[in-house]
Amino acid sequence: MQKNLKNTVLLVEDESINQKLAAAVLKKIGFQVDLADNGMEAVHMVRGQQYCMVLMDIQLPEMSGYEAVRQIRSMEELEGRKRLPIIAMTADDSREVRRKCMATGMDDFITKPIKPELLMTQLAPWLGVLQNTEEWCQNRERKKRKKTDKNIPAAVWDRERTLAFVGGDLELFCGLAKMFIEKNQPLLETISRAIEENDGPALREAAHSYKGAVSHFSAEKMRNLAYKLENCGRRKSMDTAPAFFTELQKMALLLVADLRKELPGGCP
Repeated sequence: MQKNLKNTVLLVEDESINQKLAAAVLKKIGFQVDLADNGMEAVHMVRGQQYCMVLMDIQLPEMSGYEAVRQIRSMEELEGRKRLPIIAMTADDSREVRRKCMATGMDDFITKPIKPELLMTQLAPWLGVLQNTEEWCQNRERKKRKKTDKNIPAAVWDRERTLAFVGGDLELFCGLAKMFIEKNQPLLETISRAIEENDGPALREAAHSYKGAVSHFSAEKMRNLAYKLENCGRRKSMDTAPAFFTELQKMALLLVADLRKELPGGCP
């Protein structure tokens, strides 16, 4: 028998920064959040719990978001369950991917990197929280208009845009910064190893994760370099990858140094 969790959203996302950001937005308007790191785990959790919604990443380990949704829809049909709203999350907003999401059985589509205000606007009709959403967005606007007296160089990232992105929420900002600092070196090492071993799929996956991580800090040059590395992996063409990676490493050092400056005095 399913346990009814009418106030709980299942967030299926293997990238920890996206997990933290989406969960923070949902919790701010009164929802609980359960986390699943892969599609197989998501199917298992839906089988035992009655969620009010699922936010489903597409590119997941063990079982893709597409396959997870197929299995959930099949489960609903076989067991006569009420249709569960499932919202796709992906960095690829092409028409082809959108069509595939809808054809698979998803109900809506959200592009990454996750933008809190846009996330709430899109989820409101499904969650029935329009009033809470309007209040939350108004609070975000008030925070965004507040001036900051910090003047951090924005050659690699944009502090003002990043804070606006999280609605002026310093606790959330610092949490994202800490997570990025922890993930940065392991991800770079994975990218480096993939290039050395001429492993296209591994490079594509690691660069994709890195692209998502830096997107939250408005680090556009770094995001573009990660995108180029992702394409190198996709095409299995490594000729230009070392040069892209060298430049990415240099920028990563600057970004991490700047983020570390934010943590001691500026974080709750």
